[in-house]
Amino acid sequence: NGDLVIGLDMQREEVLLLRAPDTAHIDDWEVITEGLITDYRSTQSSETQTLNYLVGLDNQEFKTLIRSDVLNRDAIDGFVQVDKDVITEVAPATIPDFRTHRQFYQYAKQFASFREEYGSSYAGYVDLIYERDYPTNFGLDFYSQSILQSRIDDFNNLLSQEGKELVLHTAIGYSQGESYGLAYIREKDKETLPQVVDYLEHTVGAYYRGSLSELAVIKFENIDVERGFNGQQEAVYHIDADELYQNKLKRTQARYPELRRFVSPEVAQKQQELAQQPTKESPERMM
Repeated sequence: NGDLVIGLDMQREEVLLLRAPDTAHIDDWEVITEGLITDYRSTQSSETQTLNYLVGLDNQEFKTLIRSDVLNRDAIDGFVQVDKDVITEVAPATIPDFRTHRQFYQYAKQFASFREEYGSSYAGYVDLIYERDYPTNFGLDFYSQSILQSRIDDFNNLLSQEGKELVLHTAIGYSQGESYGLAYIREKDKETLPQVVDYLEHTVGAYYRGSLSELAVIKFENIDVERGFNGQQEAVYHIDADELYQNKLKRTQARYPELRRFVSPEVAQKQQELAQQPTKESPERMM
């Protein structure tokens, strides 16, 4: 069935079994951790999922930054569409055009008619305009990729105030053009960046593309020649089969040092043969 014994521990009488990805039984909950904020099962793109996560955080700055970016992209000849008619103190024709909504807000907030309609904060103004113009939130979805690419540093500046970082990673699938956009919120005091990238590529990415497999430590006594394996395992590890392109045992032990007690079946056989050879007596004893 594709499963392969890659190691033996004769002293503990245990076998190290590498299961083929097709026979490994791995559930979502074994792969997904709290920091992962994208889900391959969602109908939304990974970029939209990421922005929606940030908008939902208990920090108004994310929502204002993202929504204002959407509004600023909805421009004609470089000028944003603003509500000049709400300002009654001056004729609309005398109001200049603006390239961003913040520029317009800075100009318009001097007028009482504008403040009465949109409040006294830029964040409140952005929310009112966005929810009026994009009631189904399609603007965020439409511009999500470009906003995420252009604002990643700004997002991380805000997240760094809480000791966090947004990590983006693309895992490549087997089919032409197949890829998985992944986003993760790293706790800087708990995880290093290389650890997170490794997790995204060789755990989540491997799970999505179908290369994530299992390593099982099994006692000899739990494997019967006639009845087969009884299902009892001493330990189970996950590993990306794509990493095991050469010397499977050595690469497995590099990832899991606690498995260095296992030797290859070939080495184990030689050790057994040497142990079974009769010990030659010394000449003195023979006399």
